[in-house]
Amino acid sequence: MISPDLYAIFSIEIVGFADAGGPSASFEQLGMDSFDLISLRAAVETFVGHAIDDHLWSSFHSPKDIADAI
Repeated sequence: MISPDLYAIFSIEIVGFADAGGPSASFEQLGMDSFDLISLRAAVETFVGHAIDDHLWSSFHSPKDIADAI
């Protein structure tokens, strides 16, 4: 289950997050581009309080992947 705080971050950073399939939808399905992913990463790193390893970040394909890893 995704924490309410992390869900809120996804909702803020991903336009139409809930309407576009929610946490399990791929970033491509959510219409995210590389700039959107940079913004999302910054918000998630602020939330967790530390940088996320590049290799780990590049393995994420959906918001659910992020939530499962942190």
